[in-house]
Amino acid sequence: MINSEFKRVLTEAVGEDNALTVINSFDTKPSVSIRFNHNKFEHLRQSNQSFDVNSLFGESPAPIEWSKNAYFLEQRPVFTLDPLYHAGLYYPQDSSSMFVTHRFRSLLESYKNSSDNVRILDLCAAPGGKSTDILSHCRELLGDRFILLSNEVIKSRASLLAENIARWGDANVLITNTDAKTFQQYPSTFDIILADLPCSGEGMFRKNEKAQQEWSLANVELCRLRQRRIIADVWPSLKEGAYLIYSTCTFNKMENDDNVAWILENLGAEIVLSSHSYKDVISTEYGDLLLPGFVAGEGQYCAILRKTSSSNPAAMSNPADIKYKKPVSLTIKKEESQLLSRYLIGDYVFVEKSDLYLAIPEKIYADYQYFSNLHPIYSGLAIASMKAKEIIPYADLALSQALNYSAFPILELSKDMALRFLKREALPISTPHKGINLVSYNNMPLGFVKNIGSRCNNLLPQLRKIRMDINN
Repeated sequence: MINSEFKRVLTEAVGEDNALTVINSFDTKPSVSIRFNHNKFEHLRQSNQSFDVNSLFGESPAPIEWSKNAYFLEQRPVFTLDPLYHAGLYYPQDSSSMFVTHRFRSLLESYKNSSDNVRILDLCAAPGGKSTDILSHCRELLGDRFILLSNEVIKSRASLLAENIARWGDANVLITNTDAKTFQQYPSTFDIILADLPCSGEGMFRKNEKAQQEWSLANVELCRLRQRRIIADVWPSLKEGAYLIYSTCTFNKMENDDNVAWILENLGAEIVLSSHSYKDVISTEYGDLLLPGFVAGEGQYCAILRKTSSSNPAAMSNPADIKYKKPVSLTIKKEESQLLSRYLIGDYVFVEKSDLYLAIPEKIYADYQYFSNLHPIYSGLAIASMKAKEIIPYADLALSQALNYSAFPILELSKDMALRFLKREALPISTPHKGINLVSYNNMPLGFVKNIGSRCNNLLPQLRKIRMDINN
């Protein structure tokens, strides 16, 4: 039962006819959409000439007009039971959400000729859909001249974010688990900040009836104030002249245009109006509004602001120079570095953190050190660990877009065996190559096993294993 207050608020935001269309859409089936990892997709197509999008899902997916390499599916597959999903070939993501990173791409075009690394912050990043799309756009337009800080304040969600980033396989990223105010210690640092803010969740109404029941004006007000606090806290870290993308998955004016107006008036910014030809995307006073019933997805609001003032009203009262600590990780011995460098294509600095060796792209190593005070929970690429004086490749290396495929013997698995590998079972198969083998499915790497002769021991991390029954 739709809350009458919600109906009134929605009508005020989009008009009576549009509100009715949105409300009627809540009784329809949610759309299903995915976005391909371009680099991995190209590798798969080159290694398997008969492969195409149609063959993957047994249907003819419809392209999403504002997102490259993204498609609607007619049915929702069981993604957990598709090894190619675990290989990072694609990411399931709502099509409305992809519109935000479409707007991000339009901003990124202005940095194509920059000689400096472009610094980007995805402030509320979990579960990682927008971050993985940002990585793809940056890789295409900037090469390796960028660094993405992908942040999530909730610890459990930050772990999920790290897992999804690892699947995507791009090393120009640091994952942080901190509050927006922490970034004040980096004044005038970021070129683009994407703030997809926690909201009252009206974009979840079609997928989650409980979200409808829990909606209230009191929660909208709580979200509105929280959103302002988050933006004010992170604002000092944005460069003057740089961009903030303000986004929510809700439709009311209080959390959208009204908050953007507050930013313009109080923090020092100007609006960057959208220019597009998508007839089903509604232009509001300050941004773009995607509504279910008009677009196939669940809905999204997006506005872009450019910072015009160097004053930082939310900054620390006495912002002293940052006292940078030495990175918690240390560069490793030259012999080990030479060994690890054979695993990847490109130039990396190898460091040791806890029990893992990390590969940090050489061009962002200075940034990696610069942001060390944030204590990232994931940096660059986790490449290997040392066990009993033996270097053991780590699962994330197999998923890396920069993996040197010639560094390991490759063990191609059937779908059944691939799922057993993802269940973290020992594989009762033989291979002539003793020791470490890279396992793949359909020419897409999944991880590593150690062949000890009679069987292959599974090196997949315990926390990554499939818990679903694979026999149904």
